[in-house]
Amino acid sequence: MKNFLLPTDFSQGSINAIHYALRLMEGTTCTFHFLSVYKAWRYTSGDLMMASSNESVYSCLISESQKKLEKLTTRLEKLFGEEDYTFNILTSYDVFTDAINKLVELSDIDLIIMGTNGAETAAEKIFGSHTLRVIRKVEAPVLVIPEGFKYHRPHHLLLSLQTTERITKDIFRPLNKLIGKHCFSLEILRISNIEEENDEERRQNERIKKAFEIYNPHLHRISGIPIAEAINEVVAENEIDLHVLPVQKEEFLERIFGSKLSRIIYSTSVPLLILHGTDEENTNGKVNRNPSLQEI
Repeated sequence: MKNFLLPTDFSQGSINAIHYALRLMEGTTCTFHFLSVYKAWRYTSGDLMMASSNESVYSCLISESQKKLEKLTTRLEKLFGEEDYTFNILTSYDVFTDAINKLVELSDIDLIIMGTNGAETAAEKIFGSHTLRVIRKVEAPVLVIPEGFKYHRPHHLLLSLQTTERITKDIFRPLNKLIGKHCFSLEILRISNIEEENDEERRQNERIKKAFEIYNPHLHRISGIPIAEAINEVVAENEIDLHVLPVQKEEFLERIFGSKLSRIIYSTSVPLLILHGTDEENTNGKVNRNPSLQEI
C-alpha cells in the first residue's frame, strides 16, 4: 500500500484517525492525501460578503479549510519527520462521497482511513454519518477508527463472515498488504442464519481454516443473537486489536434504516476494516442473493 486517503473535518475523532494512520505505516514509504470537503449547508450570504473583488466565491469558501490543512500537516511533519511520508492536501466544495470517489480514482487510493464518534442520532439514522456514507457509496476499503482509540500495533485480529457470503482471495488483498508482514493471530466469527451447523457449512469452515492456517485461526460460530452484540463479546474476550468485516453491496441498498452494518460501526470499540465484496451473476444474468462461500 502506498496511497492513503484521510478525510477530515478537523474534529477530535478525525484527527485521532489521522494519527493512527501515520503510526500504522511507520517504516514504510507512502503518500497521505488529506481531504477537507466544504459543506454545502455552510454556504451563506456572509461568505459572499467575505470575498473581495479579486477573489472568487469558491476561493473564499475553501480558504479556511486550506489553512487548517496546512497547519495540521505542518504539525505532523514535525512529529513524523523521520518517516518517508509525502503529504498532499486537498480541499473541495462538493458532495462528500463524490469528492472521495473522484480522489480514489485519480490518486489510486489503496485505503481510506476515517474516524467515528460512535453517535447514532436521528439524522444519522436517515442520512448516515460521513463514515457510513463512504462505506456505502465508495468501493475502496475503509478503516474506521473509534474516537479515543489509542494506537498499538495490531496483533490479534477478528474476521467476521456470514455463512451466506461469497468470499474470494481478492477481497483480502488490502488486509494482506496492510498487515501481512506482521505476525498476528486470528479469530474467525461465523455468523449463521440456522441454529445447527450443516454439512455444507462444515466444509466451508474447513476451507476457511485452511486458507488462514499460517495464522493458526480459532473459529467461533453464532446464530440467533444480534450480530453487533456477538462481535463485541468476541472482541472483549479475545483482546482483539482489529476487526475485519467483508460486506456485500446489497447490504447497502437494502438496509438503510437500522442496518446491521450501522450498528456494528457505531458500537465498535476497536478499529474496523471494511472490505468490499462483489455480487456475482448467475447464468441467467441475475445476481445470486444467497451465494455459498467460494473456495479461497
